[in-house]
Amino acid sequence: MDTFIYVLQICNLGLRFVLELCTLAAFAYWGIQRGNSTLTKVLLGGGSVIVAMLIWGTFGSPKAMIPLEGWIRALFEAAFFGLAALSLHVVGKHVWAAIFLIVLVGNWLLMYMWNQ
Repeated sequence: MDTFIYVLQICNLGLRFVLELCTLAAFAYWGIQRGNSTLTKVLLGGGSVIVAMLIWGTFGSPKAMIPLEGWIRALFEAAFFGLAALSLHVVGKHVWAAIFLIVLVGNWLLMYMWNQ
């Protein structure tokens, strides 16, 4: 049974990484949809991803330069991932935003339960 739980924990960490990638994809999609010209689509799509990567790398990643802990980290993650869901919602992808949030909350609960 312990091996099974261990495998589930590894899968949950993998899911977390996939959610991080989905967040970047959501920001890129938002930028591409909001831009009017090819240039603004590239700037908004690429720029939002670069800014998100810098913010996540500085504060949110496991090897962050300025690691956050406790409730500050929880608020940061809620804002960061919530903004990704909001960006999907704004461009009309309501179902994708809802699926993203449901999977994210499940992942958070398991991470909290397993102290990941």
